[in-house]
Amino acid sequence: MCIDIKSGKYSVSVGKILAVAISALTVEIPIGHSKAATQVDHQRETIGTREAKGRGANPHVAATPSGSGRTRKERHDQRPLLVGSAAESVTVSSTHRRVWDTTSRRTSARVIVVPGERLLQTGQVSVISALEQISPSISVPNASTGTNGFIRSLQMRGLSADQVLILVNGKRRHISGNFNVIDGPNTGTEPADISLIPMSAIDHIEIINDGATALYGQEAIAGAINIVLKDKRKGGGLHIQDSGYYAGDGVGINGYGDYALSLGKSGGYLDFAAQITHQQPTNRSGLTSQANPLGPDVNRALGIPRSMLETVSANGAIPLGDHAEFYTTDTYGHRDVSEWVLTRLRDDTNNVRALYPYGFTPIMTMSEDDFQVNGGVRGTHLLGWDWDA
Repeated sequence: MCIDIKSGKYSVSVGKILAVAISALTVEIPIGHSKAATQVDHQRETIGTREAKGRGANPHVAATPSGSGRTRKERHDQRPLLVGSAAESVTVSSTHRRVWDTTSRRTSARVIVVPGERLLQTGQVSVISALEQISPSISVPNASTGTNGFIRSLQMRGLSADQVLILVNGKRRHISGNFNVIDGPNTGTEPADISLIPMSAIDHIEIINDGATALYGQEAIAGAINIVLKDKRKGGGLHIQDSGYYAGDGVGINGYGDYALSLGKSGGYLDFAAQITHQQPTNRSGLTSQANPLGPDVNRALGIPRSMLETVSANGAIPLGDHAEFYTTDTYGHRDVSEWVLTRLRDDTNNVRALYPYGFTPIMTMSEDDFQVNGGVRGTHLLGWDWDA
């Protein structure tokens, strides 16, 4: 069950969306009577007539079931007879409608395919948060303080974040420039950051929930995720989303869109996508039990930080003959983050009492520029091999 509660500029998604596959089966069986079947019906009708005589009823009319409105003989006379054959003809028609568009492809490893439309239906502003709602094997622990709070890390099956292989169009995604050095769920890891890929750029995502070390090596101990970007040749869209918390803070604005165009007359394409997300901070620290001149909610480490994220991507290809093409896959992202960290009280060794006689609450900031460019020439039918250079 999925419940969406929307009030003004606030939107809240409650619960998980369950996958339901609904099938409808219609069976049409036109049945005719053979000679033997007619004799059996005649015997049953004779028995019914004798029973009716015993009860004093009309001997020519058998008992009529309640609500039928017709006698047994009338219903018998309306049954069609098969001429020259005692076989039955059965026609079966079936319709199948899949509510959850997640499918399993038949490969050597079980692959779950999640369409891009399904990601947008979650209402989340990042790919990593959308996958957390869709796949039960994926979790995104709440960020802790310090550098661990700048970037949310994805885990699979409860294993470490850097044991999940991230691919984009089948190519390995580079690791993040942020190292999780502070104690927390992913301490000591430096995983890839898929939040820097616009959600509007994604066509579908392929997920291997089981270990995939036999295919990709030790990088895929927990599993593998392949993000496939759109390859449309025309059209696009633009969407704006406003969200927040009923506590009154954490207001966020998210805008994303894409536009595609064709290149040449041989099937070339270039698909652009962009996303801009502005997130205000939240404060869930509650009241401190210690009286402090800095205020009762001085410790603001519990909550999401303020962030501004801009991402763009381009995915394209140009055919070079019948069996080869030039391709490129590029992404760029810029992020500014500022977060409150643990308060330094006045007697803390990290506090200078001459400057802060009552202590202070530091603000940690980060500015990040991230990009990846993949390109080359690939083709098929080279001495029976597919090649990519």
